[in-house]
Amino acid sequence: MPTRGIHAFTADGAWRGTHLNQIQTTTGRAVISPPRRRSSRGIVIDGHGHAAQPLPWSRRRIQREAQCGGHQLWAIAGTLFEQIITADGTSAFRELRRHQTKRDTTRHKNGTVRHQFYARYTLPCPGHPDHEWWEPLQPTTDDTKTGFNRCEYLRVVPTTSNNHKRLYGMRQDTESLNATRTRLLWATTSRLGRPQTKPSSSSSQLKPKTPGQGTSGTTKPPTNADDHKPLHRTTLQTPRSLLSTIHHVEIRPPVAKLRPKHQPERRQHLESEQS
Repeated sequence: MPTRGIHAFTADGAWRGTHLNQIQTTTGRAVISPPRRRSSRGIVIDGHGHAAQPLPWSRRRIQREAQCGGHQLWAIAGTLFEQIITADGTSAFRELRRHQTKRDTTRHKNGTVRHQFYARYTLPCPGHPDHEWWEPLQPTTDDTKTGFNRCEYLRVVPTTSNNHKRLYGMRQDTESLNATRTRLLWATTSRLGRPQTKPSSSSSQLKPKTPGQGTSGTTKPPTNADDHKPLHRTTLQTPRSLLSTIHHVEIRPPVAKLRPKHQPERRQHLESEQS
C-alpha cells in the first residue's frame, strides 16, 4: 500500500542548509533542492561548478578506514565524491555509489519528535574489502566541532541522480499552477467586491447634480470600465478540471437601481385618492 500524504518538498536554491535541516528534522519530509553552485573556484560536476567541502573525519570513519590509510572524500552536488590523484598530478573526482536512503525517528520524553536521514554508500578500496556505511545527511555532533554544514552540501536526493531531475522538474509546473490559481482567485474576488475609494477633497466639495440637470434629464448609474471587461482574456495553462469549473462561473457587474422620475408624483396621487 502506498503511503499517503506529502513525501517531499521542492524548493529553489534560496533555502540554505539551516532551513533544510529545520524542515527535514521536524517534518520528516525530504527537501528536493539544488545544492550550492559556484561559477569560479568550484568543482565542475556535469558541466556546472559546485561548492564543495571535505567530509570531516569522525570516530566511526577513522575506525572504518584505519587499515587502508583513509580516502579523501568530498561533499559535492548533494552526494559524496572521492578525490583521486591521476598520473599527471591533477585531481579527479569519482562519485561514490549510493544505494537506498532511510529515515529514523526519535521520540523524546518531552513529546518532541526528531527525524534523521541516512544514505548508504559503497567505497571501493583496492587491496582491501569495500567500505560500506550509512552516512548521515543531517548535522551530527562531530559537525558542530568542525563547523561542517552538512545539509548545505548533502541532499536526500542528490543532483546527479535521475530522481532529482524528474522530481525537481515538477516544481515549475507547480509554481505555474499556483500562480494561475492566485490570479484567478484575485480576479474573482475583485469582481465580487471592489473596495470603495475615498473621494478627494476637491471632489467632495462639488455638489451632486439633480435629476433635472443634464441633457437627458436623468442621472446615469455609476459605471466602471473594469466591470465590463471579460474575466479571462488569455489562454491559461490549467488542467481541464479547473478550467471546466471556472468556465461555468458567470460574474456580472452590479447595476444601480434607480427610481423613475414620475414615481413620487404617482405616490402623491394615490394618497390624494385615499383621502
